[in-house]
Amino acid sequence: TSKNNDDIRDEKKKKEKSNSVVPPPEVLQQLPIVDLSQPLEQIARAVDEACREIGFFYIVNHGVDAEIIRRTQSLSRELFDLPLPQKEEYSMTKSSSGIRGYFRVGE
Repeated sequence: TSKNNDDIRDEKKKKEKSNSVVPPPEVLQQLPIVDLSQPLEQIARAVDEACREIGFFYIVNHGVDAEIIRRTQSLSRELFDLPLPQKEEYSMTKSSSGIRGYFRVGE
């Protein structure tokens, strides 16, 4: 049987309490959840629907270690908490690739 996002969300909340980083409940209620443990066709449908309807989605069962996620979130917060002049030192315009770095909203 096919499961909808609410069913998957409820199952994932129960299974992932100890070894993962789960966003706050208010975010889970707003963002679609894409479960990478599902068959590829179901994943593709879920991503397509999420991108068309909302533009964002939350991925579960991706295999990324919870500590890596926590560290990345911590480093992101550190960057965005810097004063603007310091953040601009990491500007995307200074990046050799042009796809990494800080940019202000609207740039």
